[in-house]
Amino acid sequence: MIETKIKIADMKWSSSGDYIIQNGDIADTSRTVGSGFLQEVQDRIKSSVGDWKLVPNRGAGLELFKGRQNDEDLWEDIKTTIGYSLTRDLFLNRQDFQILIIPIDDTGIAIRIDFNLSLTTVAPDSTIIVKIVYDLEGQGPFITA
Repeated sequence: MIETKIKIADMKWSSSGDYIIQNGDIADTSRTVGSGFLQEVQDRIKSSVGDWKLVPNRGAGLELFKGRQNDEDLWEDIKTTIGYSLTRDLFLNRQDFQILIIPIDDTGIAIRIDFNLSLTTVAPDSTIIVKIVYDLEGQGPFITA
């Protein structure tokens, strides 16, 4: 399934949600294979249910974890929440990705999502990894390169 999703295209926007203008026109993600897919994944992780008027059920809602103790129960809850946000509308199947969570400090966690290698038929020897930093004091989530 991920192989068909990797080719999606959309308008391109900044991390603050503004459309990106390029050469006097609204930029899109069609020029780079996988950028539309990555933008979709990032949007789902960074947003909450209700943020998108046209797709009101989209979003992981990581802000719900603000103030919780940084422990294994929290990590499992975050994995479940992110997994659900990526699969709820059949965007991906659960076997398309793996979520890893590592504590950074008392309130911070690093989240890594590894997507399966079916992508290699589209872009040989490639992998897609999304890295996120989230602070339980309400900072983030921040997508890192």
